[in-house]
Amino acid sequence: MKIVRTSLLLLLFLPVLLHSQSGQHTQMLAGGMMGLGVRWQQGTITIGDGSYECCRFTDGNGLGLTGGMRILYALNDVSTLRGGVAWERVVSEYDASRKNHPILGRGNRVEYVSLQEDLKIRFSGISVELGFVYRLYRPGMYVAVIPTITIPTTVEWKSTETITAPEGVRYLDGSRSKVLIDEPMPDLNSYFSLRFGTGALFPITEDLMLNPEMLFAIPVTNAHSVYSWSMSGFDLTLGLLYRI
Repeated sequence: MKIVRTSLLLLLFLPVLLHSQSGQHTQMLAGGMMGLGVRWQQGTITIGDGSYECCRFTDGNGLGLTGGMRILYALNDVSTLRGGVAWERVVSEYDASRKNHPILGRGNRVEYVSLQEDLKIRFSGISVELGFVYRLYRPGMYVAVIPTITIPTTVEWKSTETITAPEGVRYLDGSRSKVLIDEPMPDLNSYFSLRFGTGALFPITEDLMLNPEMLFAIPVTNAHSVYSWSMSGFDLTLGLLYRI
């Protein structure tokens, strides 16, 4: 959390210091943004019920929301310092299947069945961004490269197993589906990524700007060291920025 506090203080106060030194009111834009996030997960996650290893999930994906604060501070006519703090929540899904797998069915009989395995991960986190923007065209078309640290705040996973064949086979409790895990996901790490993409500044008034952005994210470190689990993807956001 020390890294988070330091990053937030740097993000909040560095533009203010630069602004006070410049003596100009036209160099900095600040405001809010919100949008959609798409994530792909790399790595293999192994699930068990505490007594045996049941299944392995690879390459999940999910869709979610993001929102937060964005700051642009112009260094010169074409280069801009770009910072931000964002909250994101993404729900990702994985699936796997097994055939001719033995289970203990009703009457304590061993049954050979086909199983559908589903895993859902609900990820919430805070991202701190600090990078650079290079303007390509007026009024404000630009490209951006932004190193980012993401701190997981709430991450839950739920694993469900369902008998798909043959018909009539049930677990001991008479059901065809059971939940293996439904709890917070342990051993998560803050992770770094490199975000890059394009954006634009469209003036609404002299001091108010509409700021669409599309940023892709490439993971630099893993979010979970045990599973070598990492996240990539892209964010499509729309900001409303005010000239300070």
